[in-house]
Amino acid sequence: MPLPLLKLATVAEYQQHYVHTFCTAPIMTCDGIPVYFKKSLFSHAFYESVNGPDDTFSLARAERMDWITLTLKDATTQRFQGYVHKKKKYDPRRRVELKFGDFIVVLVMSLDKGGNLKAEFLTCYPLAAGRRKKITAAPLWNAKDCKNAL
Repeated sequence: MPLPLLKLATVAEYQQHYVHTFCTAPIMTCDGIPVYFKKSLFSHAFYESVNGPDDTFSLARAERMDWITLTLKDATTQRFQGYVHKKKKYDPRRRVELKFGDFIVVLVMSLDKGGNLKAEFLTCYPLAAGRRKKITAAPLWNAKDCKNAL
Protein backbone atom coordinates (compact mmCIF):
# COMPACT_ATOMS: atom_id res chain seq x y z
CA MET A 1 0.00 0.00 0.00
CA PRO A 2 1.52 3.34 -1.04
CA LEU A 3 2.05 6.00 1.60
CA PRO A 4 -0.36 8.92 1.56
CA LEU A 5 0.81 12.20 0.11
CA LEU A 6 0.41 15.44 2.01
CA LYS A 7 -2.10 17.59 0.11
CA LEU A 8 -2.19 21.25 1.13
CA ALA A 9 -3.48 24.25 -0.82
CA THR A 10 -0.53 26.67 -0.77
CA VAL A 11 3.21 26.86 -0.34
CA ALA A 12 2.63 28.82 2.86
CA GLU A 13 0.59 25.91 4.26
CA TYR A 14 3.40 23.45 3.45
CA GLN A 15 5.88 25.76 5.16
CA GLN A 16 3.64 26.10 8.22
CA HIS A 17 3.28 22.32 8.38
CA TYR A 18 7.07 21.90 8.17
CA VAL A 19 7.73 24.40 10.95
CA HIS A 20 4.99 23.02 13.21
CA THR A 21 5.85 19.35 12.61
CA PHE A 22 9.64 19.41 12.48
CA CYS A 23 11.09 22.60 13.96
CA THR A 24 9.64 22.48 17.46
CA ALA A 25 11.60 19.47 18.77
CA PRO A 26 14.15 17.01 17.37
CA ILE A 27 13.02 13.70 15.93
CA MET A 28 14.84 10.66 17.28
CA THR A 29 16.06 8.17 14.70
CA CYS A 30 15.63 4.44 15.23
CA ASP A 31 19.27 4.32 16.39
CA GLY A 32 18.85 7.10 18.95
CA ILE A 33 20.25 10.11 17.10
CA PRO A 34 18.33 13.37 17.51
CA VAL A 35 17.65 15.14 14.21
CA TYR A 36 17.19 18.91 14.30
CA PHE A 37 15.32 20.90 11.68
CA LYS A 38 15.90 24.58 10.89
CA LYS A 39 13.09 26.81 9.64
CA SER A 40 15.54 28.36 7.19
CA LEU A 41 16.08 25.04 5.39
CA PHE A 42 12.50 24.83 4.12
CA SER A 43 13.47 26.44 0.80
CA HIS A 44 16.51 24.21 0.34
CA ALA A 45 14.50 21.06 1.01
CA PHE A 46 11.28 21.84 -0.83
CA TYR A 47 12.38 23.95 -3.78
CA GLU A 48 14.36 22.89 -6.82
CA SER A 49 17.00 24.91 -8.57
CA VAL A 50 16.28 25.49 -12.22
CA ASN A 51 17.94 28.75 -13.24
CA GLY A 52 19.02 29.97 -9.85
CA PRO A 53 19.24 28.76 -6.29
CA ASP A 54 16.05 27.22 -4.96
CA ASP A 55 13.64 29.02 -7.25
CA THR A 56 10.89 26.49 -8.07
CA PHE A 57 8.63 24.98 -5.43
CA SER A 58 8.66 21.17 -5.63
CA LEU A 59 5.26 19.68 -4.97
CA ALA A 60 6.79 16.19 -5.35
CA ARG A 61 9.07 16.91 -2.39
CA ALA A 62 6.49 18.74 -0.27
CA GLU A 63 3.84 16.04 -0.68
CA ARG A 64 6.29 13.52 0.81
CA MET A 65 7.22 15.73 3.77
CA ASP A 66 5.56 13.45 6.32
CA TRP A 67 7.65 10.56 5.01
CA ILE A 68 10.70 12.13 6.68
CA THR A 69 9.68 10.97 10.16
CA LEU A 70 8.77 7.51 8.92
CA THR A 71 12.14 7.19 7.18
CA LEU A 72 14.13 8.32 10.22
CA LYS A 73 12.33 6.06 12.67
CA ASP A 74 12.29 2.87 10.57
CA ALA A 75 15.04 0.38 11.42
CA THR A 76 14.80 -1.13 7.92
CA THR A 77 15.75 2.15 6.22
CA GLN A 78 18.95 1.80 4.22
CA ARG A 79 21.67 4.22 5.32
CA PHE A 80 24.58 5.30 3.14
CA GLN A 81 27.38 7.83 3.27
CA GLY A 82 26.60 10.98 1.33
CA TYR A 83 28.62 12.17 -1.62
CA VAL A 84 30.04 15.70 -1.40
CA HIS A 85 30.39 17.03 -4.93
CA LYS A 86 32.82 19.83 -4.03
CA LYS A 87 35.24 17.29 -2.52
CA LYS A 88 34.38 14.57 -5.06
CA LYS A 89 34.20 11.87 -2.39
CA TYR A 90 31.91 10.15 0.06
CA ASP A 91 31.71 11.66 3.52
CA PRO A 92 30.78 9.57 6.59
CA ARG A 93 29.51 12.79 8.21
CA ARG A 94 26.68 12.79 5.68
CA ARG A 95 23.94 10.23 6.13
CA VAL A 96 21.59 9.42 3.26
CA GLU A 97 18.50 7.49 4.30
CA LEU A 98 16.72 5.55 1.55
CA LYS A 99 13.21 4.26 2.10
CA PHE A 100 9.81 3.98 0.43
CA GLY A 101 10.96 3.23 -3.09
CA ASP A 102 13.26 6.05 -4.08
CA PHE A 103 12.66 8.60 -1.31
CA ILE A 104 15.79 9.87 0.45
CA VAL A 105 16.47 12.03 3.49
CA VAL A 106 19.90 13.65 3.81
CA LEU A 107 21.37 14.46 7.22
CA VAL A 108 24.57 16.23 8.28
CA MET A 109 26.07 14.65 11.38
CA SER A 110 27.95 16.32 14.22
CA LEU A 111 28.68 15.80 17.91
CA ASP A 112 26.87 17.37 20.84
CA LYS A 113 28.74 18.72 23.88
CA GLY A 114 28.75 15.26 25.43
CA GLY A 115 30.37 13.64 22.38
CA ASN A 116 27.15 11.97 21.19
CA LEU A 117 26.01 12.03 17.59
CA LYS A 118 23.34 14.48 16.52
CA ALA A 119 22.10 15.38 13.06
CA GLU A 120 20.76 18.31 11.12
CA PHE A 121 18.21 17.72 8.39
CA LEU A 122 19.54 18.99 5.07
CA THR A 123 17.02 17.90 2.44
CA CYS A 124 14.74 15.17 1.14
CA TYR A 125 13.46 14.21 -2.28
CA PRO A 126 12.30 11.37 -4.51
CA LEU A 127 15.21 10.22 -6.64
CA ALA A 128 15.14 10.84 -10.36
CA ALA A 129 14.95 7.76 -12.55
CA GLY A 130 18.22 5.82 -12.53
CA ARG A 131 19.67 7.55 -9.45
CA ARG A 132 18.93 4.75 -6.97
CA LYS A 133 21.89 2.72 -8.23
CA LYS A 134 24.28 5.61 -7.54
CA ILE A 135 22.97 6.02 -3.98
CA THR A 136 23.15 2.31 -3.18
CA ALA A 137 26.71 2.10 -4.57
CA ALA A 138 27.88 4.39 -1.75
CA PRO A 139 29.55 2.97 1.36
CA LEU A 140 27.14 2.07 4.14
CA TRP A 141 26.90 4.68 6.88
CA ASN A 142 28.00 3.67 10.37
CA ALA A 143 28.42 5.60 13.60
CA LYS A 144 32.06 4.58 14.12
CA ASP A 145 33.27 5.96 10.78
CA CYS A 146 31.20 9.07 11.32
CA LYS A 147 32.64 9.76 14.78
CA ASN A 148 36.17 9.14 13.47
CA ALA A 149 35.60 11.74 10.76
CA LEU A 150 34.31 14.37 13.20
